[in-house]
Amino acid sequence: MDRHSSLLAQEIDELEEVVNRQKKHEWAKIASIAPMLRAREPTHAITIARGSSDYAALYIGLLISRLGGIPVASLTPSFASIYHGRLKKNNSLAVAVSQSGQSPDLAALLSMVKESDALTIAILNDAAAPLSKIADYSIDIHAAPERAVAATKSVIASIAAGARLTAEWFRDNSLLTATNEVSSLISTIGLSQEKCDRLASLSHCFVIGRGMTLPIAFEAALKLKETCRIHAEAFSSAEVLHGPAALITEGFPIVAFIPNDESRASMVATIKQLEVLGAQMIVFDNQEQRKVRHPLLAPLPMLHDFYRHAKATACLKGLDPDRPPHLSKVTLTV
Repeated sequence: MDRHSSLLAQEIDELEEVVNRQKKHEWAKIASIAPMLRAREPTHAITIARGSSDYAALYIGLLISRLGGIPVASLTPSFASIYHGRLKKNNSLAVAVSQSGQSPDLAALLSMVKESDALTIAILNDAAAPLSKIADYSIDIHAAPERAVAATKSVIASIAAGARLTAEWFRDNSLLTATNEVSSLISTIGLSQEKCDRLASLSHCFVIGRGMTLPIAFEAALKLKETCRIHAEAFSSAEVLHGPAALITEGFPIVAFIPNDESRASMVATIKQLEVLGAQMIVFDNQEQRKVRHPLLAPLPMLHDFYRHAKATACLKGLDPDRPPHLSKVTLTV
């Protein structure tokens, strides 16, 4: 498995450079936005995104809730683009996350939210994109052009930017210190041939996470569909023992992303229950593999590790991970 045999592999391997570039060119700007947020004191926040960017936005929203005690909700773009909805005037923050920043429905929703007096921030990989012209503040993730259809470096770079913004906003010194070292965490570890072989044998699976790894589970399930043609459904480990457990038979595959925070014990207990039901687990857990200074950042190297396994799995299956069928890099949803 040649690490540089595809565009996807190259982009996964660029992540350390990407985060360092973002740190050099954008973190001072992020620091300048934080006082505006503290002065505004938004009572709630809205995230605006689709696809992989929506999972990055989910991570950022969870971080805002954890550090700031502010409720955060994802607002569906069709509320503005299809249903022409309007929000009452309110004191909210809206965070739009988009790799291209071009989708008309995201632009329509961000414009509509801005009309409700929300403070708006766009986290983008194109400083000149339409969303940057709408938002009050625009953050460039500095991922450079992403050529593979499946997004990887732009997802982790968006999460890194959101984590830095949140740490600055709430003056969380431990998270600020930890984000300074994010690029060193995003370094390759040994690829598990056994994990790749097991993933390559799947036609379907559940993917589970809890807390800060739930967005990673959603993103991993999407990547298994895109790059490996595996029908993957993502669930919180808090929910999987409800309705979804009815599908579990002997040998049913489940990919698990174990968090390093307070939810760890609960998820480990759930995994044991799933194994009793017959589930076969494929576990991503970086607690022993690498030292992570802050548990809220543990999902970043975990996701990077998964991306490398997904790429290798696609190659094992004889698939082209750069060009999934029926997909294009920019989806202009209305």
